[in-house]
Amino acid sequence: MDGLIGFRTDVARRYYAQAHAILPMDGTAFNQMAVLCTPTLNNGCDTAFYYLCSLACKKPFASAMANTVLILEKARSCVLPVMPPLNTSNSVALKKCSLNY
Repeated sequence: MDGLIGFRTDVARRYYAQAHAILPMDGTAFNQMAVLCTPTLNNGCDTAFYYLCSLACKKPFASAMANTVLILEKARSCVLPVMPPLNTSNSVALKKCSLNY
């Protein structure tokens, strides 16, 4: 069963890559690739990468900022539980990422 799920995920990832090639300014394909990522793989770095790509597109996915904050909060809570939480209203790094948001 795991082999079938992996196969379907690979096929879906290829379709989303094709969608991005057709509409490179739209962040939807990157968001969907982030959804396909396994959260434990690379400590969620792949997921964060795709969410950030979704956010950086000229037409970001509608919930790109919320998705990015959520995955970064999860990473922060695992790695540095003493860091203050990320906040979209006062985070300079997140404001810089949302160029067209």
